[in-house]
Formats: sequence, structure tokens, C-alpha cells
Amino acid sequence: MFQEDTLIIVGAGASKEANLPLGSELAEKLAHSLFFWFGDFNRLEKGENAIFAALKNLSKDHEELQEFTNAARQIAQGVRHARSIDNFVETHDQDQTIQKVAKLGIAYELIQAERRSSLFGRKEDHYPWEINDPHAMKTWYQAFFEISTNGIKKSNLDMLFSNVAVICFNYDRTLEQFLLLRLQQLYAIDEAEAARLVTQLRVIRPYGWLGSLPSMSHEHKHSFGKVPHHEKLPGLAERIITYGEQVSDTKVTSEMAELAAQSSSVVFLGFGFHNQNMELVFQNPQSGQHRIRKRVFLTNYGVSLANTEAIQNRISTSLYRNGLSTGAGSHFVGKPWVGGDSTTCAQFLNDHREMLQL
Repeated sequence: MFQEDTLIIVGAGASKEANLPLGSELAEKLAHSLFFWFGDFNRLEKGENAIFAALKNLSKDHEELQEFTNAARQIAQGVRHARSIDNFVETHDQDQTIQKVAKLGIAYELIQAERRSSLFGRKEDHYPWEINDPHAMKTWYQAFFEISTNGIKKSNLDMLFSNVAVICFNYDRTLEQFLLLRLQQLYAIDEAEAARLVTQLRVIRPYGWLGSLPSMSHEHKHSFGKVPHHEKLPGLAERIITYGEQVSDTKVTSEMAELAAQSSSVVFLGFGFHNQNMELVFQNPQSGQHRIRKRVFLTNYGVSLANTEAIQNRISTSLYRNGLSTGAGSHFVGKPWVGGDSTTCAQFLNDHREMLQL
């Protein structure tokens, strides 16, 4: 199991290991799926029919549908020139129509991405879901699973996630999906018991998600990788809060602040280090309980040494400014850029396994 008070902070680069899109890749997909083009007899020839059908269903009249299609075309033509769809939406933060259309597109494309991912298994009669892609064994989910289950026997399964918590900035459910299936296989338990254990892992999602997996909750549920009927797509989209929107749930922000303050080890996996997200994580907690000294681990796949050093300085400044650190000395374990831009999240966790597990 993990060492006490370990906090894992997950960004899009981590889900990429399961073949989920990065921000730039999601933007490219949306540039195609939201570019609605109509041919003879007003028939849709370009763009994703399911998204258009959802917009048509949401529209109270033809004029509003036209507003939606115009917004979709704006997104399709402009999103390639932004860092990600979130950055594009932030640029148009006062346009509620663009916000609504973007969320529909994000929800649709991420469900499709879950279905294409290495974690989308299959189910045969009388057998549980299985992950068939061998690539799944090489992801950070496997390394996380191995550290979590280290020293845990079937007789003390409730201790599994007692020392670790996760702040996930992604909308997908890849972590829950992986844990749900692997726990059944390792401990020979049924899906209901595995789901009970996965719900014990404390996961905070400041920007929402696509919904709970069906075995984990009876509310706001949606199966992993199940493409919804267009009438249900808006319900998934409503659960998403884009990067450009303010996280107004004070309970969520307070929980993140407390976790960051109380943690002794903070591990960033595939994180983009956007200023707004950094501010959400490193706030001055209301309780006043601080860990003065922290170990900070971070991956920097594809990030230059100069940018990595700038990120480290930003983290140290955030810790010090919010009273989470004395500011003396380095908080960082080793040299996070060891391995350069070829170090994946999985490799990073494996390289630091002995420092993270009991």
C-alpha cells in the first residue's frame, strides 16, 4: 500500500497511456465532429450526427438550432488554434451557447475515447468483464494498482486505499474502470465487492466527469465506453465543468485544500500545471493544519528542462505563499527530469515505487 498521506494529482497525460486524447488531440477531433455541413435537402454531410441530433432535441425552435450550429462551426474553425478545447472555451467564457455545444462535443468524444481505450474490455456469458489489451499492463494504472495492493491480503482489503487520495482533472473513468476489473481478478471477488472497495478510494474531480460506473452508484451512472442515445447526451454534458469556468462548489475546493495541506507526498502524473489548476490545489486550508515539509514528485513527459525548472519554482512558490511550506530548500525528490521526455507516468511510478509504498 502507499505510504501515509500520499496525494496523486492526475492530468490528461496520465489518461493518454490508456489511449485517451490529450487536449490538443481532443481539439482536433472536435474540429471534425462539430463542423456541421449540410448538402441537398438539408441533409447533414459533415459533422457528428449524434451531436447534431442532441442539439436539435435541445432546441426550442429553428432559430435556436441555428445558434447552436453556428456556435459549433465557430468551435470547429477556431479550436485548432487554441492549446485545447478548454482554452478555446475560456477565450469565449461569456458565450453560453459555445459553452453548451462544447460540453456536448467533449462528452461525446470522451465516451468514444473510452470505447477505443486499452481499458475497454468485453463480457462473455458467465464471465466477468476482462481487459484484453496487453498494453493496459504497461500503464500507470497497473503501477498504481501494484503499489496499492502491496502487502494487502484478502482478509484486510478495507485497508487498500487508506493512505492515498486522488485529485483527477480528467472527465473519463479510466482509473475506476481499471481498479474495478483488476480487483476482481487478483482477489477473486465479485463485481459488487470490487465496486465497494473502489468507492473507498477518495477521488476528487473539480471539473466533474462522465458519471459513475453502474456498479459503483445508482445515481448519475453511465457504463464505461457506452455510446449514449442522443437524448441522453446532454445529461452527460451537464456533469462537465470546463477549465474556463470557475469551480463554485466550495465543498470541493475545501476538500482539495485540506488534502494538499495534509499530504506528506504529492505526485503529479501527466499534469499540465495550468495556473488556475495550481491555485485550486494549493490553497490555504481553513483548518490551518499544514504539513510544513512535503515530498513532491512530478512527471515531465515532453517538457524541456527549462520548463520543468520553471514548473518546480511555481510549485514551491504556491506552497510557500499558501503557508504549506517553510520555503526552505528543495521539495522535489531526486531530479524529475531523469529519463528526459521519454519517462511515462507508468515508468515514473515504477522508478519511485520504493519511495512511495510501505
